[in-house]
Parts: sequence; C-alpha cells; structure tokens
Amino acid sequence: MENILKLIKNEKVEWKRLGEVCDFKRGQYITKKDIIDGDIPVVSGGIKPAYYHGISNRDGITITVAGSGVNAGFVSYWDQPIFLGDAFSVDPIGNLNKKYLYYWLVNIQDQIYALKKGAGIPHVYGKDLARFLIPIPSLEVQEKIAKTLDKFTKYVTELRSELRSELLLRTKQYNYYRNFLLSNEYLTKKTYELCGEHVEVEYKTLGDVCNFKRGQYITKKDIIDGDIPVVSGGVKPAYYHGISNRDAGTITVAGSGNAGYVSYWDQPIFLSDAFSVEPIDNLNKRYLYHWLISVQDKIYSLKQGAGITHVYSKDLARFIIPIPPLEVQNYIASILDQFDSLTSNLSEGLPKEIELRQKQYEYYRDQLLSFNSNNE
Repeated sequence: MENILKLIKNEKVEWKRLGEVCDFKRGQYITKKDIIDGDIPVVSGGIKPAYYHGISNRDGITITVAGSGVNAGFVSYWDQPIFLGDAFSVDPIGNLNKKYLYYWLVNIQDQIYALKKGAGIPHVYGKDLARFLIPIPSLEVQEKIAKTLDKFTKYVTELRSELRSELLLRTKQYNYYRNFLLSNEYLTKKTYELCGEHVEVEYKTLGDVCNFKRGQYITKKDIIDGDIPVVSGGVKPAYYHGISNRDAGTITVAGSGNAGYVSYWDQPIFLSDAFSVEPIDNLNKRYLYHWLISVQDKIYSLKQGAGITHVYSKDLARFIIPIPPLEVQNYIASILDQFDSLTSNLSEGLPKEIELRQKQYEYYRDQLLSFNSNNE
C-alpha cells in the first residue's frame, strides 16, 4: 500500500471534465406491465433492481447513476446485462479505466447526491454530473488503483458474509437448544433427575401464573428529555424519555405495529403501546422469557385487525406454559441465558466490526484517489 501511495504522490495527472471523457446515456422508460418474464435486473431509481425483465439494453460492464427518487444519484456497477430504466449510464472514452472511474464516482457519492433537483420527486441529471472534474493519471496507475480497491472491496464483502454466517449459526444453535430444553420430554426428564420421581411438571395458563399490565399512552410532544427507552409497537424504542413506568427486568409484548414482539429489558423503561408480563410466585422470569420466545410465532398469530394489527393480553393469557420446579427452571434459564448472551454480543459486535472495516476501506479509497490539482 505504501508503494502505490508513493507512486500516486509523484504521478502526473490531467484534470478533465467527465463530459470530455465519458458518454452519458439515459435509460429507457418501462413500467411493470411492460415486463417480460426473465432474470435481467431492471436498474432504475433505487439501490436494488426495481424488478426483473427478459430483455437487456446494456450489456457487459455498466456504471449506472439513479435518475430520480430518494436514491437519485446512487452509483452502481454491473458486470452482467441489465435493463436501464430511470437512470443513466456513464461510459469512459479513451484512456480511462472503467473500474477506476467507478471508484472515483463512489468516492464523491455525497457530491453527486447534492446534485438532486426538484421539490417533489428529486432528480439527478447527467449534464450536471458531466461538469465534475476527474483526475486522470496514467492507465497503469489507474489499473493499480482499481485492483487495490477491488481487493479491499472483496475483503470487506467476504468479512461481512463471514460475520453474518457466524451470527446465523449461533442463532440457530440458540433456537435449537431452546426448543430442546423447553420440550415436554426434556422438562420431564430433568425434573426427575433433579427432584425425584414424585415431582411432576405442571401445566398452567399464563393467566394463572402471570400479571398482564398495559402501558401508558404517550406522544412525542409529551416526551421529557432523558435516556429511558419508550417501548411501544416497534422492535426498537420509539424514542427516549425522562421518566420510567417499569423497572429493570421487564418482559414486554408489543401491542400494535410489530404486534406480539417479545422483548426483555434489563433497564428501566417507559411502557407505552405494549403490555408487560410479570410472573407470580414460583416462576423464574428468565425461564418465562425464553419460553415466550420459543412460542413467538404463535404469539404473532394472535394478531387481529385489518388495518393496524393488535395483539391483546387476554388472548396470550390463554396459552398453556409448562412449569417444572424452580430448580429446573433456574437450570434451563441459566443455560439459555449463556446462549442468548453469546448471540447478543455477536449481534452488537457485527455492525461495529463491519463499520470499522468499511471506514478503513473508505480511508484508503480516499487516499488512493487523492491527487494534487497542481500536479499536472
């Protein structure tokens, strides 16, 4: 890396407008009803293909820039035939390496986004991008830069894939052991091992062994500045508040939105459009939580309503839960907590690791594409 950075530092470059060294060509208008069944991506105003078609209008390698919508200006690189819709292609002319051009465009992605025009649906136009100046070193240096950035891109992509595969594996392990440890057969066996043959697993409705309590309605304008999560109908906190209405160690079930979603909070929270599930007497809270997670899909199936769906505690209260002796509950909760902790730590570490590598990649990309404007 040091060698190529030294080479770039001493490299003489020409600065030319993209309009001088590239062809800009609009895509072809198409709607979903015009689509012929096929596997060719229709590249339009989004980050991902709008749909798939049976005909291409760009072959080989194509650099595209989204023409309209929220993602107007988004730069992408396609090494397969595509059908270009609401976007335009950028093709280098003469001594300009296509991959070098692509990386340079990605490096100024924010500047391209800044070209958006229009109060309603924003647009980015090729004529505006054509005015941008691009540094053009020798083809040899362009190729070296492109190959170096290809290696970084491959590394970051593979790392992201490996980390996600690891997380998926750990999640599957947790799910497997959770279902195994909470099965009737295992609970009966473990109860016999730890408590003897005269003790049995009891089966009771959640309504018999839990208290269900609704949250308190709150809107954003009622919020007092603070760091207490407002737990509502989403998977994540709706916002943060200065007051709590539930202590740490609360099991919650979303009432609407992601209705039925079960979560456990080890900090004080403000419970809003959701309800808490509190065990009574001889029921370990973490055992209860893991059991609720094991029936998450069944809880989701309680949803009612054609528009905004809801899950009601009275319906969940009818679920029957196996209740072994506390000694067995504690044993199972302890094992599942370890799996849960491992999966959670990996889930939290995954975005941080990816972000770190992405920043490293962006740093070197910026270094590799930084030329002195006086060095002509």
